[in-house]
Amino acid sequence: MNRTKRFASCLLVGCLVACCASCEHGTNDNGDTSSDESASRDQNSAQGTHLASSMSDYIETLLKSASMSDSQRAMLERAKENGGEVTASDYEQAWSDFRQCMVDRGYSEPGVVRYPNGLYYHASLDISGGTKEQGDKLFKDLSDCNSAYLINVDSVYRLQFGNPSLSSNSSEGAVDCLKRNDLAPANYTVAQFESDKDSIDTGGSAVVNFKDMQVRSCLIANSINLGFPDDPVWKPFG
Repeated sequence: MNRTKRFASCLLVGCLVACCASCEHGTNDNGDTSSDESASRDQNSAQGTHLASSMSDYIETLLKSASMSDSQRAMLERAKENGGEVTASDYEQAWSDFRQCMVDRGYSEPGVVRYPNGLYYHASLDISGGTKEQGDKLFKDLSDCNSAYLINVDSVYRLQFGNPSLSSNSSEGAVDCLKRNDLAPANYTVAQFESDKDSIDTGGSAVVNFKDMQVRSCLIANSINLGFPDDPVWKPFG
């Protein structure tokens, strides 16, 4: 696969601004398999370290440093009081608020992929039919709506499911999730996981089936998005 076509998966929650800064403006090639590697690459440099000593401490850090809407802040406050867990209802509301924010700014309702563990992720993006200026505005609006209504609640909720040990290494968290859910052998390693990801491009064999939605649930919980041709596509300009 041509790695330059990975722009379709640049809406990674938690690194939306950084990812979209390098996105191409164009049409998603639905024949490609896309993989969002930028966030996992950054996190993989910190193998063995942790985001915080506990989920409550992690939430406290978000509350101190993040700029967000009052509604998202209230959700985090409730999570802190709830032993560090975001409720399913607050998670659903955060996604609803984000999507409504984008609709209010004149776009079609954002498409999402829903995984078996209840997590959501942005659908691949197709901005064909839009100008470069419209694309630039879209990414700014995505960043604004994501930051205001979703990013922090989504981060905590994904960690609850896929990385309760709060590893700052996304691959490490994904491997742990896969093994905890009997989706990979007990001796499966981060090195094998990285090799399996490379096999998507090379056509080689893999220990784990990345097309299995249960497997992808663990990956998306750790900010690793592997897109496939039959995934939903969002056309923000209609």
